[in-house]
Amino acid sequence: MPAAPLDHTPPIAATLPPRPIDRLTRPLARFLRVESAGGVVLRFGLFYGPDTRSSRIMARRMRRRIGPVIAGGRGVLPWVHVEDAATAVVAALRRAKPGEVYNVVDDEALTTRQTLDAFAEAVGAPRPWSVPKMMARLTAPYLAELMTWEVRVSNEKAKRELDWSPIYATVREGARTLSGI
Repeated sequence: MPAAPLDHTPPIAATLPPRPIDRLTRPLARFLRVESAGGVVLRFGLFYGPDTRSSRIMARRMRRRIGPVIAGGRGVLPWVHVEDAATAVVAALRRAKPGEVYNVVDDEALTTRQTLDAFAEAVGAPRPWSVPKMMARLTAPYLAELMTWEVRVSNEKAKRELDWSPIYATVREGARTLSGI
Protein backbone atom coordinates (compact mmCIF):
# COMPACT_ATOMS: atom_id res chain seq x y z
CA MET A 1 0.00 0.00 0.00
CA PRO A 2 1.47 3.39 -0.97
CA ALA A 3 2.32 5.89 1.73
CA ALA A 4 -0.07 8.78 2.25
CA PRO A 5 0.94 11.90 0.28
CA LEU A 6 2.86 14.56 2.18
CA ASP A 7 0.87 17.71 2.62
CA HIS A 8 2.08 21.21 3.47
CA THR A 9 2.60 20.54 7.20
CA PRO A 10 5.71 18.34 7.59
CA PRO A 11 9.01 19.41 6.14
CA ILE A 12 9.62 16.98 3.27
CA ALA A 13 13.21 16.41 4.42
CA ALA A 14 11.89 15.09 7.75
CA THR A 15 10.30 12.16 5.93
CA LEU A 16 13.42 11.12 4.01
CA PRO A 17 16.41 9.13 5.26
CA PRO A 18 18.92 11.33 7.16
CA ARG A 19 21.85 12.69 5.17
CA PRO A 20 25.21 14.06 6.38
CA ILE A 21 24.38 17.52 4.97
CA ASP A 22 21.30 17.76 7.24
CA ARG A 23 23.32 18.59 10.34
CA LEU A 24 24.83 21.53 8.46
CA THR A 25 21.56 22.87 7.04
CA ARG A 26 19.42 22.52 10.19
CA PRO A 27 20.71 25.75 11.82
CA LEU A 28 20.15 27.65 8.57
CA ALA A 29 16.60 26.32 8.35
CA ARG A 30 15.87 27.54 11.90
CA PHE A 31 17.29 30.96 11.00
CA LEU A 32 15.16 31.24 7.86
CA ARG A 33 11.79 30.34 9.37
CA VAL A 34 9.02 31.40 7.01
CA GLU A 35 6.88 32.83 9.79
CA SER A 36 9.55 35.27 10.96
CA ALA A 37 10.21 36.59 7.47
CA GLY A 38 6.56 36.93 6.45
CA GLY A 39 7.38 35.19 3.18
CA VAL A 40 5.79 32.37 1.26
CA VAL A 41 7.41 29.05 0.40
CA LEU A 42 6.61 27.18 -2.80
CA ARG A 43 8.00 23.64 -2.65
CA PHE A 44 8.34 22.49 -6.24
CA GLY A 45 8.56 18.95 -7.55
CA LEU A 46 11.30 18.00 -10.00
CA PHE A 47 11.08 20.28 -13.03
CA TYR A 48 10.55 19.02 -16.56
CA GLY A 49 9.50 20.63 -19.81
CA PRO A 50 10.66 21.23 -23.37
CA ASP A 51 12.89 24.18 -22.47
CA THR A 52 14.61 22.63 -19.45
CA ARG A 53 18.19 21.46 -19.67
CA SER A 54 17.41 18.40 -17.53
CA SER A 55 14.71 17.23 -19.95
CA ARG A 56 16.99 17.69 -22.97
CA ILE A 57 19.75 15.72 -21.24
CA MET A 58 17.29 12.99 -20.24
CA ALA A 59 15.96 12.75 -23.81
CA ARG A 60 19.48 12.42 -25.21
CA ARG A 61 20.39 9.75 -22.64
CA MET A 62 17.18 7.81 -23.30
CA ARG A 63 17.74 7.79 -27.05
CA ARG A 64 21.22 6.36 -26.43
CA ARG A 65 19.79 3.84 -23.92
CA ILE A 66 21.92 5.28 -21.13
CA GLY A 67 20.27 5.33 -17.73
CA PRO A 68 18.13 2.37 -16.80
CA VAL A 69 15.15 2.12 -14.52
CA ILE A 70 16.38 1.02 -11.10
CA ALA A 71 14.70 -1.75 -9.07
CA GLY A 72 11.82 -2.12 -11.49
CA GLY A 73 10.98 1.58 -11.25
CA ARG A 74 8.88 1.31 -8.10
CA GLY A 75 10.15 4.61 -6.63
CA VAL A 76 7.85 7.63 -6.68
CA LEU A 77 9.10 11.21 -6.93
CA PRO A 78 7.08 14.44 -7.24
CA TRP A 79 7.33 16.23 -10.59
CA VAL A 80 5.99 19.51 -11.96
CA HIS A 81 5.97 20.80 -15.52
CA VAL A 82 7.69 24.19 -15.81
CA GLU A 83 4.51 25.77 -17.22
CA ASP A 84 2.63 24.59 -14.12
CA ALA A 85 5.38 25.94 -11.88
CA ALA A 86 5.11 29.33 -13.59
CA THR A 87 1.33 29.50 -13.17
CA ALA A 88 1.72 28.54 -9.49
CA VAL A 89 4.16 31.42 -8.94
CA VAL A 90 1.67 33.86 -10.49
CA ALA A 91 -1.14 32.42 -8.36
CA ALA A 92 1.01 32.71 -5.22
CA LEU A 93 1.87 36.34 -5.99
CA ARG A 94 -1.85 37.08 -6.24
CA ARG A 95 -3.34 34.95 -3.45
CA ALA A 96 -0.77 33.43 -1.06
CA LYS A 97 -0.92 34.29 2.63
CA PRO A 98 2.33 35.37 4.30
CA GLY A 99 4.00 32.60 6.28
CA GLU A 100 2.37 29.78 4.32
CA VAL A 101 3.94 26.78 2.58
CA TYR A 102 2.53 25.36 -0.66
CA ASN A 103 3.53 22.21 -2.55
CA VAL A 104 3.63 22.73 -6.32
CA VAL A 105 3.53 19.28 -7.88
CA ASP A 106 1.50 17.23 -10.35
CA ASP A 107 -1.91 15.99 -9.22
CA GLU A 108 -0.76 12.39 -9.27
CA ALA A 109 2.73 11.07 -8.66
CA LEU A 110 3.75 8.26 -10.98
CA THR A 111 6.28 5.54 -10.36
CA THR A 112 9.73 5.98 -11.83
CA ARG A 113 8.87 3.27 -14.40
CA GLN A 114 5.72 5.14 -15.48
CA THR A 115 7.56 8.47 -15.59
CA LEU A 116 10.50 7.23 -17.65
CA ASP A 117 8.20 5.28 -19.98
CA ALA A 118 6.22 8.49 -20.61
CA PHE A 119 9.43 10.45 -21.28
CA ALA A 120 10.73 7.73 -23.61
CA GLU A 121 7.51 7.59 -25.60
CA ALA A 122 7.39 11.39 -25.90
CA VAL A 123 10.95 11.70 -27.24
CA GLY A 124 10.82 8.62 -29.47
CA ALA A 125 13.25 6.59 -27.40
CA PRO A 126 13.04 2.88 -26.60
CA ARG A 127 11.55 1.84 -23.28
CA PRO A 128 14.30 2.04 -20.62
CA TRP A 129 15.79 -1.24 -19.43
CA SER A 130 15.83 -2.17 -15.76
CA VAL A 131 18.62 -3.12 -13.37
CA PRO A 132 18.45 -4.40 -9.79
CA LYS A 133 19.11 -1.80 -7.10
CA MET A 134 22.15 -3.74 -5.85
CA MET A 135 23.77 -3.50 -9.30
CA ALA A 136 22.97 0.23 -9.59
CA ARG A 137 24.52 0.86 -6.17
CA LEU A 138 27.89 -0.31 -7.52
CA THR A 139 28.12 2.46 -10.11
CA ALA A 140 25.69 5.14 -8.92
CA PRO A 141 24.87 4.71 -5.21
CA TYR A 142 23.14 8.07 -4.74
CA LEU A 143 21.05 7.68 -7.87
CA ALA A 144 20.12 4.14 -6.82
CA GLU A 145 18.77 5.50 -3.53
CA LEU A 146 16.99 8.49 -5.06
CA MET A 147 15.27 6.42 -7.75
CA THR A 148 13.81 4.03 -5.17
CA TRP A 149 12.44 6.59 -2.70
CA GLU A 150 8.69 6.87 -2.44
CA VAL A 151 7.89 10.54 -1.97
CA ARG A 152 4.25 11.35 -2.60
CA VAL A 153 3.35 15.01 -2.14
CA SER A 154 -0.09 16.60 -2.04
CA ASN A 155 -0.83 19.84 -3.88
CA GLU A 156 -4.32 20.18 -2.36
CA LYS A 157 -3.50 23.27 -0.28
CA ALA A 158 -2.07 25.11 -3.30
CA LYS A 159 -5.13 24.18 -5.35
CA ARG A 160 -7.53 25.28 -2.63
CA GLU A 161 -5.87 28.46 -1.36
CA LEU A 162 -4.17 29.72 -4.51
CA ASP A 163 -6.99 28.69 -6.87
CA TRP A 164 -4.32 26.91 -8.89
CA SER A 165 -4.37 23.62 -10.77
CA PRO A 166 -1.67 22.10 -12.93
CA ILE A 167 -2.30 22.15 -16.66
CA TYR A 168 -0.63 18.72 -16.81
CA ALA A 169 -2.11 16.48 -14.09
CA THR A 170 0.68 13.90 -14.41
CA VAL A 171 4.00 13.45 -16.16
CA ARG A 172 2.08 11.28 -18.64
CA GLU A 173 0.27 14.37 -20.00
CA GLY A 174 3.15 16.81 -19.57
CA ALA A 175 5.71 14.56 -21.26
CA ARG A 176 3.87 15.04 -24.55
CA THR A 177 5.34 18.56 -24.67
CA LEU A 178 8.81 16.99 -24.91
CA SER A 179 8.27 15.52 -28.37
CA GLY A 180 10.31 18.17 -30.16
CA ILE A 181 13.44 18.06 -28.00
